[in-house]
Amino acid sequence: MKRIVWSCAGMALGVLFIVSATFALLDDKVDCGGETMSEGQVCVRENRSGTVVSEDSLAETRTSETVGGVIGIGFGLLVIVIGAQNLRIGLRNRATAQAAPAQPGPQGPQQPHPYYQQAPHQGWHPQPPQRH
Repeated sequence: MKRIVWSCAGMALGVLFIVSATFALLDDKVDCGGETMSEGQVCVRENRSGTVVSEDSLAETRTSETVGGVIGIGFGLLVIVIGAQNLRIGLRNRATAQAAPAQPGPQGPQQPHPYYQQAPHQGWHPQPPQRH
């Protein structure tokens, strides 16, 4: 049952990735640090110490955002495929468990080991074999 629930949750997460990446791809605005870029501007990215990491033009930033959106859609599809496969396995295991009859227990009393079924003779006491 857990496998089925987690598979559905994973598939929903995959759909969320695809929807959000699609909306990002359909958006014509190009952002740099939360601000919308216009033609001729350069997006400068710095690390925490203030060192310039990259300087991208509007076209380069748009391409970067497009690549990110395509990767998001691909990741969402991968999560959906894995979730669907796990869901299929979970449903199959559940159907198999419901269809299988209960395993019968041993019939009658259990037979003793053949070593102990030998006919005893006078003065003979059955001892299990010694292991070294």
